[in-house]
Amino acid sequence: MEIFYRICNLVACYTLYFIHFFFYIFKRKKIARYILEIAALKLLNSMGADLNDIRNIKKDKSDRKVIYIANHDSPLDFLLVQGVFKLTGITTAHKHLFFVLPFIDIAIKQYGHLTLDHLDKNSRFKSIKKLQYNLIQKKEIFLHPSGSLVTKIQERLSSSVAFLSFKTDAKVIALKINVHNQTIRDEEFKYKPFKYLINRLFSRKIIFSLSQQKIFDPRNYINRKLMTNEMQNFYLND
Repeated sequence: MEIFYRICNLVACYTLYFIHFFFYIFKRKKIARYILEIAALKLLNSMGADLNDIRNIKKDKSDRKVIYIANHDSPLDFLLVQGVFKLTGITTAHKHLFFVLPFIDIAIKQYGHLTLDHLDKNSRFKSIKKLQYNLIQKKEIFLHPSGSLVTKIQERLSSSVAFLSFKTDAKVIALKINVHNQTIRDEEFKYKPFKYLINRLFSRKIIFSLSQQKIFDPRNYINRKLMTNEMQNFYLND
């Protein structure tokens, strides 16, 4: 029954994914965004993702802008941003997913995400400027500041988070998301989307849990470096 449930969710995901493009064609952007969020959630369900312990994030009740950040320990993290947190950010996911999700680069941009070529310095610079604009316009964004699945956030937390925070007076809400039950093949196929999808479809459940969260306010720091160091220490201290 579990496999049947997952396959049904996978079929529903692809159906909704292709349907959402038609709503963009007819200028129904809000409906298209909503459908894409559901499609992402269906894909997470088909991958056996248990999300019950990840929804209770802090919400800032003031009128301040907010940058959500989190560790990046699973290939499914982009789907969490899309399907659970329903926020925009910056990603390189289009480079890996176009084999399993045709036109994903178009879908990502239409939703409001920025795409990045991390090897191009000019692309990185432009992306920071665009992120600043998006944050001002949308009030909330979601980032994975380690930059990749290879580099852990404990090793590298991009200084661009503090830069954006200081520039826009945005609070940073840091989330520690634990991922349990990943298999050896999950790790082996993390940059091979089709194999990862097939493997996950028939693997044990993968559990996401929110273990800790903390708010960092740029008004409490005299410079960006101190803020960046404290955010990284948050992830270093379990």
